[in-house]
Amino acid sequence: FVKIAVLRAKRMTPFVAVNGCDPEALEKLEKENIIVKSKANLYAPAHDVLEDWALVRHVDACFEQNPDVNAFFAALGTEPAMRRAYRLWVQDILSVGDKQKISFFSANLSNTTIERFWQDESLIALLHSDYSETFFLENESRLIDDNWSLFLRIVHILRTACRENNRDSWAERQYVPVGPGWNMVIRFINKHKEILPEKVYALLLQTLEDYAKLIGTVKGPEAAREAGLISFQLLEYFKSKAAYYYEDKTV
Repeated sequence: FVKIAVLRAKRMTPFVAVNGCDPEALEKLEKENIIVKSKANLYAPAHDVLEDWALVRHVDACFEQNPDVNAFFAALGTEPAMRRAYRLWVQDILSVGDKQKISFFSANLSNTTIERFWQDESLIALLHSDYSETFFLENESRLIDDNWSLFLRIVHILRTACRENNRDSWAERQYVPVGPGWNMVIRFINKHKEILPEKVYALLLQTLEDYAKLIGTVKGPEAAREAGLISFQLLEYFKSKAAYYYEDKTV
């Protein structure tokens, strides 16, 4: 079953041929409605949930068989389905608290020898995980280092990959924040708002505007107090800049 899921992910086709598999095993899987067979005698997983489980298991096997980080990612391949499988694997190891694998995940966030999209997939998984609270607490200095580069990357990922449409009609779509990462980012900004560089204030304002879309939703903004404190500081900053420009007759 894992072989079918991986072949389908890598070939990016609805059904795949499976050579060398036990015909009796295939027949049993089909009878159990675990796989489906096409008229051309090709196979595919019958359920998305089972397919995800198989792909996560494959990623875990690649990790165990390839201690070298570059060999690990080379074994995975770069197909969209495999990238998604890696993200699901990261979510899984964060949820169970596997320290060895979490250490591997964390180290790769700053690894310049791997493709950037692997780091982005890692961050998406992190921001959708309850482990995000632990990560922000344990990596505070790391998030500040190198001119806030990792933190600013997190904000970018947050605003692009951690929102979903909460309207039934796509014509009236409105994207609202999803995932625990939003609250942690807002709280981190509030904690460090006195030392964040002014050049990122516009980005912070846009992030607050995104976060405000949680108002009126079922959960609501859990970090509303922190968001308000950030807003006051940004308001004072932009008011002072507006006054300066006005007096200087720049605008």
